[in-house]
Amino acid sequence: MGKIIIREATEKDTAAMARVNVDTRRATYQDFYPAELMAARTYQSVETNWRKVFWESPEIENYVFVAENEQKLVIGIMVCGPSREQDSKNQGEIYILYVLPEYHGQGIGKKLVQRGIEKLLETHRTSMIIWVLSENPARHFYEALGGIQVAEKEIDVGGIKLKETGYGWEHLECNRSGSPTQVAAGAPE
Repeated sequence: MGKIIIREATEKDTAAMARVNVDTRRATYQDFYPAELMAARTYQSVETNWRKVFWESPEIENYVFVAENEQKLVIGIMVCGPSREQDSKNQGEIYILYVLPEYHGQGIGKKLVQRGIEKLLETHRTSMIIWVLSENPARHFYEALGGIQVAEKEIDVGGIKLKETGYGWEHLECNRSGSPTQVAAGAPE
């Protein structure tokens, strides 16, 4: 696999991050995501949006990280911050997590999640949620990390209704590897 670096993203990473997002979504969502929505999500549209959200909107609290291979190619992205749901018991949230398909199964997603957990703990957030499209076959990844299905909701994406599943961790106490040692309510401790 070679050495993978997880680091804070900078604005100059935005184009590479958009490429990871679009390419991963196309590969992973092709069997269930509406084709017209997929076609509308271009490298340029994602890059333009993310430049505004991540770098031009300091009032929005986002923590943006990338996974980079030995050739300094961005191969994974993770964005976390405070929970978007005001009434949620989850203090933190991982909003975005993508790893290029050719790098799946190498522990990169886990390293990105661990870095997100570290950042949430640094900002005094001790619980988190990750929302994933319910039809996404990669959702089992969150279960393997100890996430417990805690919620479901319907979202509107371009006039199309999609179902999301929320995986939660109630206590983000970390061991040396940065993995959650206690998960959502109802899970064995």
